[in-house]
Amino acid sequence: MSQRIFLIVVGAAALIGLAVASAAPPTPITAQSFRSFKLPADARFAATPAQIEMTLDAATRRPWKPAVRRERQRGTEDVYAKAAPATVVVRTKSGHGSGFLVSPDGWVVTNYHVAAEAPIDPATGVVTPTVNLGRLGKDGLIQLMPDAIPAPLYKQSEDLDLALLKLSRLPEGLQSLPSLTLANAAPRTGADCVVLGHPSTGMLWTIRQGDISGVGTWPRDMVDVVMQQLALPPSDKASVKAMSASAAPRKVLVSSCQLNPGDSGGPLLNTQGELIGVSFAIPKATASASPGKFAYHVHLDEVKTFLKDRPQAPQLYVPSTWPPGVLAALLDLDEDGVLDTAVFGIEDGKAPTGFLFDLGQKSGPITAADLANPNKRGAWKFAFGIQTGPVTRTFYDTQNQGQPELILTGTDHDHRADSVLRRNKDQWAREDGKGRYLIDKTQFKDEAMSKRLQVIIDRLSK
Repeated sequence: MSQRIFLIVVGAAALIGLAVASAAPPTPITAQSFRSFKLPADARFAATPAQIEMTLDAATRRPWKPAVRRERQRGTEDVYAKAAPATVVVRTKSGHGSGFLVSPDGWVVTNYHVAAEAPIDPATGVVTPTVNLGRLGKDGLIQLMPDAIPAPLYKQSEDLDLALLKLSRLPEGLQSLPSLTLANAAPRTGADCVVLGHPSTGMLWTIRQGDISGVGTWPRDMVDVVMQQLALPPSDKASVKAMSASAAPRKVLVSSCQLNPGDSGGPLLNTQGELIGVSFAIPKATASASPGKFAYHVHLDEVKTFLKDRPQAPQLYVPSTWPPGVLAALLDLDEDGVLDTAVFGIEDGKAPTGFLFDLGQKSGPITAADLANPNKRGAWKFAFGIQTGPVTRTFYDTQNQGQPELILTGTDHDHRADSVLRRNKDQWAREDGKGRYLIDKTQFKDEAMSKRLQVIIDRLSK
């Protein structure tokens, strides 16, 4: 499977009671039939802010290539020497992103959408990316340190697209680490700035210059969203407006620095080498516009708020049940006259990013466009969900009570779970269920629900 280099690409098409454990079925049901399905051409815009943040353009998936920059950027030598040693590579199961140290003892900030793709430590249930640091040589150039250090996730914010990691140990021979200082004053429009990161099409620790082009609120003020809303038919405009209104107020910066996939989570710096933002997105490429002309960054004020509290222990990662993606369609796959499937994706005619199945046929009247509205999407009463990224996740609401009580996570090479979470009332806890099949219709004790899932899978396989 190809790997992902992390950088969100935003735009109209790429902005996503306890069951008794049963014996595994004799023949595994794999996720391949779900992946081979194509998103229908009539799929509608149906994304919440969190889904937009988790949407990754398939064209950005490239393997990690640890080539280090061997030349200097004129006019930015001082900033580079100060900030590059504090900028890190954040590696996940499917690719890499960027990050930076904010303390000498190993606290690391990156994007949530980068950290969320990291493997889950089976011993702790904690998302744990791998971090590589760099060392500044006497020639003023950065040297990659081969020591790969696990960095568990301590804190996350899907709304801000920020994640806080902590190195599980310091590199051998080091007692403290270089870290970035947060600027005292917020950046102003027109101010000079630089970005550091690890672009997939460049080299590690690449620095680029630009200026602050604007300050606004995400996603309401983003050109992609505004232009999309103007171009949509009246039936869809309400969904986009509702999505924007549902987003928590969030300040962002727009810069003229040319980012690339792989730069997600990297620092935006002022001319003194102080942090003023965190890179997280680029506009979507179109026939008339290059994706690298502008870049989006989490505003300094949001970063400061996020870092005020640092947990004492890593947090158990509970993934969102709603798949990434900005388009959705409602289908009747078992052909009984009742809608049973919500499918999500990035582009019509392409492979989906996930499904939510109403196996109990309990959903009220709903349209695909309603799935973008937080006040309406709850009408879709799904009992089984699957996300088909590099990491496969399945969600079970076996009692059809409106929220899943079982989440299985694993890779599809053996069709089995590496991590299992079970909900007891409002508390999630790890369960010793490693090795059970990710897709198991026998989890549903209701015969009609189990049968409907099998019929749907059979239809998807055709």
